[in-house]
Amino acid sequence: MAFQKTKKFYQQLKATHNNHQTISIWWCPAFVLLWIVVFLVVLFTHNILPTPFLEEEASLLPHSFNGERASKDNFELTNIGPRVVGSENNEVKAIDFFQRKLQAIIDEKNAVHEIEVDVQIGSGSFHLEGMTSVYRNIQNVIVKLSPGNATTTSSLLLNTHYDSVPISPGAGDASTMVATMLEVLRVMSKYPDPFQHSVVFLFNGAEENGLQGSHLFITQHKWAKDVQAYFNFDSAGSGGKEVMFQSKGIPWMMNLYNNLAPHPLSTTFAEEVFENKVIPSDSDYRIFRDFGKLPGMDFAFYQNGYVYHTQNDVADIIPLGTYQNTGDNMLALTMAAANSPHLPGTSSLPSEPAVFFDIFGLFVITYSNTVGIIVNVVVGVTSLVVVLFSILRIRIYLDLDFKTIVWEFTLVLVMQFLALCLAIGTVLLLAVIYDAASRSMSWFSNQWLIIGLYYFPLFFALGIVPASYLSIRNRNSIKLSYYVQMFLHAQCVWYTIAILVLTGMGFRSSFFLLISLLFYTLTTSINLISGLMSKDGIWILIHSIGQIFPFGFFAYNALLFITILIPVQGRGGPATNPELIIGVLVIATGILLGSLIVPILCIFRRPVIIVCGFLVVFVVFLILMATPIGFPYRYHSSPQRFWIYHTERNFYGYDKTLRKADAGFFMLPMDRHSNEYISDSVPQIDAQLSLSDSCESEIFCGSPLYTTRQMKQSVNSNWIRSGNPIFPIRTTLQLVDERILENSVKRLTFNVTGPPHRILYIYPLDDNQMINWNLSEEVPKVTAKFNQRHVYFVFTSHGKVNEPLEFFVDIQKTTDTINLASIEIAVVGHYNHNHVQTDEFAEFLSTFPEWSHVTPWVCSYDSFIY
Repeated sequence: MAFQKTKKFYQQLKATHNNHQTISIWWCPAFVLLWIVVFLVVLFTHNILPTPFLEEEASLLPHSFNGERASKDNFELTNIGPRVVGSENNEVKAIDFFQRKLQAIIDEKNAVHEIEVDVQIGSGSFHLEGMTSVYRNIQNVIVKLSPGNATTTSSLLLNTHYDSVPISPGAGDASTMVATMLEVLRVMSKYPDPFQHSVVFLFNGAEENGLQGSHLFITQHKWAKDVQAYFNFDSAGSGGKEVMFQSKGIPWMMNLYNNLAPHPLSTTFAEEVFENKVIPSDSDYRIFRDFGKLPGMDFAFYQNGYVYHTQNDVADIIPLGTYQNTGDNMLALTMAAANSPHLPGTSSLPSEPAVFFDIFGLFVITYSNTVGIIVNVVVGVTSLVVVLFSILRIRIYLDLDFKTIVWEFTLVLVMQFLALCLAIGTVLLLAVIYDAASRSMSWFSNQWLIIGLYYFPLFFALGIVPASYLSIRNRNSIKLSYYVQMFLHAQCVWYTIAILVLTGMGFRSSFFLLISLLFYTLTTSINLISGLMSKDGIWILIHSIGQIFPFGFFAYNALLFITILIPVQGRGGPATNPELIIGVLVIATGILLGSLIVPILCIFRRPVIIVCGFLVVFVVFLILMATPIGFPYRYHSSPQRFWIYHTERNFYGYDKTLRKADAGFFMLPMDRHSNEYISDSVPQIDAQLSLSDSCESEIFCGSPLYTTRQMKQSVNSNWIRSGNPIFPIRTTLQLVDERILENSVKRLTFNVTGPPHRILYIYPLDDNQMINWNLSEEVPKVTAKFNQRHVYFVFTSHGKVNEPLEFFVDIQKTTDTINLASIEIAVVGHYNHNHVQTDEFAEFLSTFPEWSHVTPWVCSYDSFIY
C-alpha cells in the first residue's frame, strides 16, 4: 500500500515537472505593468497641490485662506532683498513691511478681536551643540490675537522667521511661511466669533543666526509665559507641500492634525532622521522644546531643496498651490487649537514620543510608542504563526514528512537571507565604485537615475537567488508554486525578526515593517483558510492585490525621502560619500518595495532570464550616467555650492609681535566634488593650498569658520593666496584689563568691535582651565574639540544697533604659571552684507562656471595669545 502511494505521488510529481513553470512568460509584462501603474499614481499624488483661491474670490470666501493674497505678500517681502541680521534690509525695511501689513489687518479686523503688536528688541545668550550664541539688539515682530474683553491666560504660539542668509532672498526659507502666517492672521481677525484662547504670531528676526530670535522671545518676552503649545513653520526647500516632521506626540495636538488638516503629510521616520543629524539643519522647534519646555509641531517645506540658502530661492518659483496647501493646514489647526479645551494647562512635554504617518495625504495614523511596541510584537508573532500553519498545510498537500518540510524551508530561509545580503552588498558596492570612479552624485540633478543605478540592481539581487535556486532544484518533491510561497514566507520571517529587533532598539520607524507584515499576514491567511494557496493563479492574484497598498505606501515614502535627501548631498561636505547615504535609503526602501514582489517572478517561465531584465536596464542607466545626463549640476535648478571668504589673517605671538600674516580666498568645501569639476574654469584652483598643514599650530587650522557645523570641514578647506580685502570697518580685539583674583585666578577683560557677525575661538593653553566668563550664565560644559582640547566657539551677532562687545574670562592658574601664557583667542569678523569686493575678488568669482553657486563675503581672522 505504501509503495503504491509513493509511486502515485512521483507520477504526479513527474507530471508537474513537465509543466514546471506554471504561468506563461507572456503574463510577466502585465504583472510588471501593475507595479508601474501603482508607482505612477503615487507619483501623481506626491506632486499634486490644491487649487488656490484667487484674490478676486476673497469677498466670496472671507473665512478661507487665500493663496494669491499670501503670494503677493511674499513677493513684497522678498523684493526687499536678502535680510541678514544687522543689515538695513532686516532691521529697518522688513520691520516697516510688517508694520504696514499689520496695520492694514488691524484696520479691517472684526471688533470681537483684539490685536496687539510688539517689536521686541533684546539681547541674550545660550549654549547649543558646542557653540555659545551671544546676541545683542536683535528684533522680533510679535502679534497677539485675543478675544475682546477676555480673561484667558492661555496662548497658542505660531512661529516663523523673516531673516535670510547672505545673498538669498529667502522666499522659501522662510518668507513663504511669513506670508502664510500673515494671511492666517488676516482671516482669523475677520472671523465673526472670538476664539477661546489667544494666538501669538511670532515673526522672529534672527533664526539664521543659530535660532537666536526664538530664544529671545521664549526666555524674555512678556507673552511667552502664557504660551501652552506651538506650531513652528520653516523650510529646507521651496514650494511643494510642507511636512510635519517633528512632534513628541501630545495626543490632543495629534488629534487636531489627524482630523482637521486638509492636506496632511507627516512621518515619524522624518523625525528620527532629523534627530540623528542626517539632515544638516535645525529649527526653532528645538528652542521652544528645550528652553521653553513646550509641546509643539514642526512643519517645513522640503521640495526643491537645491535652492535652499541660495540666490535662486525666489518667489517666482513657488506655485500658488503651495501657499494654499500650507495655508489650509495652518488655518484649520490654528483655529481649532485656539478653541480647544485642551490647550490650557498642557504646557509640558509628553512622557513618551508618538508614532505617526500619513496615508497618501488623506489622513494620519498615530499612536503612542507603547502601543506601537505592543502592536509590533503581536503582529510579528501572529505573522510567524500564520507562516507556520501555511508551511504545515503545504506538508499536508504534498504528503511530506515533517523532517523534509523543515529541511526544505530551512534551505529557503537561508537562500532568502543570502538574497537580502546580496541586495545590500550590491548597492553598497555600487556606491563605493561610483564614488571611486568619480561618478558620485550623477543623480543629483536627474533623480530618476537612482531607479536604474540602484533600485534595479537591488531587485536583480533579490530575484536572482531564488530564481537560480529553483532552477537548480527543479526535481525536488515540492512544486514551484509552493516553493515561491515559501520564499515569501521566508521574507516574512526575516521581517518579523527585523521588526522585533528594531522595536527593541527603540526605532519608531519600524511601523514600515508593520505595514508589510499586516498585509502579508492578511493575504496569506485568506489563501490558507480558503484553500486557494493550492491554486497557482488565484493565490498569486490574492497576494498581489494585498501588496498594492504596501507597495504604494513604500513608494510614497521613498519619493518623500529621496526628494529630501538628494539636495542635501549638495551641502553635506566632502568627507562623506553621498552614494552611501543614498544607497542606505535605497536599501531600506527597495527591500520594502521588492522583497515580497520580486520572488513572484519565479512563477513565470524562464525566471532567470526575466530577472536578468533588471540588469539590462541597469546597463542602460550606466551608459546614461556616463553621458551629460549624469553630470551632477545644472544652471539655477541644481547648482554646485561654494562658500568663499576673501580673508585677511594675522597671527600674533605672546609678545604681541606679528608672527604670520597672509590674505587669500578661503574656500569651504560643500560636497564631494568641491574642486574636481571647476578646475578647467577656475585657473587659480591649481594654486590652492590645503589648510590641513596649519592644523597643528592654529585653531581650526586657521579657518575663518561661521558655524560649528563647518568645523569638520575645516580640515578639508582650501586657501588661494590673494591681495588683501577691503573692510568697511576693522575687527579689533583689545585687552582692556588684566588682574589676578583669589586662588591664582587671572581675569582678562576684552573689548571686541567689528561687523555685526563676529566669531570668537577661545582656546585655553596647556593645563589652563577657563572657570568663568560673562558671555553667558555659565561656562558651557559641552564645547568644540580641537587637537584633543576644548575650544569655546562663540558666535556673536548684533541686530538693530551694532555695539562693541565687552567680556571677561577667568583662567585658573598656579603660582608657577601665573605669568605664563593662558589662552589663545582668535576673533573672526564676517562682513556678510554690504561688503566691498576688490577687483581681484570679483574677477576670481567671475571665473566660476554657470552651473555653480557662490556665496561670497569678506572676512578677517586675528589670533592672539594672552
